[in-house]
Amino acid sequence: MLMNTHMMMETMVTKKLTLFLLAFSFCTQIGCTGKAAPKKMSQIEDSVGILGGKSFERKESDIRHEVMILNLKNSNVCSATVIAKSVILTAAHCVTEDAKDTLIFFDDKPLDENSTAEGFPAQSVEIHPDYLGSANIQSTDLALIFMAEDVPETHQAIGVSHDSVQLDDQILITGYGRTSDEEDTIIGHLYHAKGVVTVASSFFFSMDQTSGVGICDGDSGGPAYAEKDGKLFLVGVAKMVYSQDGESQSACAETGQFTAITSPEVRDWISKTIIEKRN
Repeated sequence: MLMNTHMMMETMVTKKLTLFLLAFSFCTQIGCTGKAAPKKMSQIEDSVGILGGKSFERKESDIRHEVMILNLKNSNVCSATVIAKSVILTAAHCVTEDAKDTLIFFDDKPLDENSTAEGFPAQSVEIHPDYLGSANIQSTDLALIFMAEDVPETHQAIGVSHDSVQLDDQILITGYGRTSDEEDTIIGHLYHAKGVVTVASSFFFSMDQTSGVGICDGDSGGPAYAEKDGKLFLVGVAKMVYSQDGESQSACAETGQFTAITSPEVRDWISKTIIEKRN
């Protein structure tokens, strides 16, 4: 799994968490707006990767889909994506079944020292029934987070693609994870990168990260997008990084794996779970 275990990270999150809990409150009901459509992949600047990459340069009016998740039980940071007005998709290993353990942040830099970002509580969490642990290659490492209110107007749901990911497809990845392999690197800032799919199947796909482009600690649960007809659609959720031979100094510089969400089975689970919760 993509969890940060460094003491530096725990200290930083604990410091910020103390501030978050002092300011903790429930969000007011705000409906999603129908603002500008998602950017085309060609409009997003090339980056050297989430590891050492560039942050989004966005205006306040720009629509966002990504959120940061903070697990209060272990202080781990993850990433996630808004897929409905009050529903967020992430990795199962990022959450617990107890909704009280999950805080959701809608800012691009919620862990910045001067940030006034507010964490919003989850109302409930649903973990995919086929989740077998993040290290299991066939595990469906997905979870849905339900909020009591709609997401803020700065965010908007993004559609899930019906087209499966293919070998050599270009994807856009985003996340709040580490920007390099150094222990004192930034975490909790939203970064993006373009990558190419090197392994594809019906339940997962992977990308080679040896060029320095890829996911790392804190990017778990974050989105992989693909472009179709000039718009971005969600095709995967960041699951894990690993070394092919187990001897690499940095697993983040080897291979990144994503849970594929485009299959009818996964899309049906998402739809049925949302309907059941709303009823």
